[in-house]
This record gives sequence, C-alpha cells and structure tokens, in this order.
Amino acid sequence: MDSEEENHATEDDLPSDEKKGRGPTLMSDIIHGRSKGARMEVTYNKKGQPIGLGGKRLATFIGVMARTTIPITYETWPAVKNSLKEMIWSMVQKSFIVDPRSKKDVLSSAGRKWKSFKSTLTTKYILKYKDRRSLLKKKPEEYEFITQPEWEAFVKSRLTPEFLEIHEDHSRRRALNEYDHRMSRKGYANLEEELVSRFLV
Repeated sequence: MDSEEENHATEDDLPSDEKKGRGPTLMSDIIHGRSKGARMEVTYNKKGQPIGLGGKRLATFIGVMARTTIPITYETWPAVKNSLKEMIWSMVQKSFIVDPRSKKDVLSSAGRKWKSFKSTLTTKYILKYKDRRSLLKKKPEEYEFITQPEWEAFVKSRLTPEFLEIHEDHSRRRALNEYDHRMSRKGYANLEEELVSRFLV
C-alpha cells in the first residue's frame, strides 16, 4: 500500500487552500485558523462525548480527514496502516483543542465515516450503473483525491459476485427491519445535552 500513500496528501499539505477539491465539505475557517496557530476548542458532556459547535465541526473535520487520507482500496479499517491513522489524529490535534483521552473515539469515528464514504461511493456511483460499465471507467470528478488506479481497483472489488451477494443480503436485512433508526445531525450526545438544558431551565 506504500504506493497508494504516496498518491495521498501528507500531514502538512492536506488542509491547505490549494486543496479545497479534496473534500466537498472542507472547512475553510478551521483551515485558516490552523494556519495561524489557532485551534477550535471542543467541549464534552459528562460522558466524554463532544458536543456543541466544536463537536459538530470536529465530526465534519474527522470525516474530511478520513476520506482524504485513507485510500478506498483498503478492504477494512483494521487493515489500514497505523501511520495513516496517526496522521488523522495529529491533524485533529493541530486543528482542535481536544481531550488527549479522546484519541480512540476520534479514530473510531474516522473509521465509521470512512466506511460510510465507501458505502456512498458504492451505491451512488457504482451499483447504480453496474449494467452500464462504460460509465464506471472514470472516477467521480468531485473527489479529486481519489486516483484513477484506486477508482478502477475499487470498482472491480465492488462488482465481484461475492461482494454483490453480500450487498444483496444486507439490503434484504435492512428491508426486513421494522424501524429506520435515523437521527438528526445533532447526534445523540447533543440531543441529550439539549434535553438536559431544557429541564434545568
């Protein structure tokens, strides 16, 4: 995977104004603040969960870092090299004032967001056009950080009989689920904090 790492941004050049194409939700204010040595403070609830504006910005930032740092050709999060995970944690520390004890939670969040990103690519850009293979040759233009070789390898892995069978099985399981467990962008931690505040007022 060393060649893949070379195609992705290093710790120093990931969040720069010249790389805005590296993520559709890259936050220019955090990037600008980091360039001046300013970091956004993250507050936590009693359970140690990030809340408030800082918590929301941190969650978005982690998603951007996960998408742009970890190649989509890794099959699973545990298979990702520790050096890449450490890069994400380092960037979080340079951009936010976070509890040092939150490292495990930050990287777990990065793993979930990276997995979700791969799922989005699969459903929106691959399976949707699996019967029109010519449309799958070029990578999505909005994700400049994905190299063409990575995209081709990822598409190939998503069109194998084994993967398609697993995907169909998961789809059937979701269809059988009686409830759609969705929540607002606030997340459970912020919703809980808001409810506590209402009762205390």
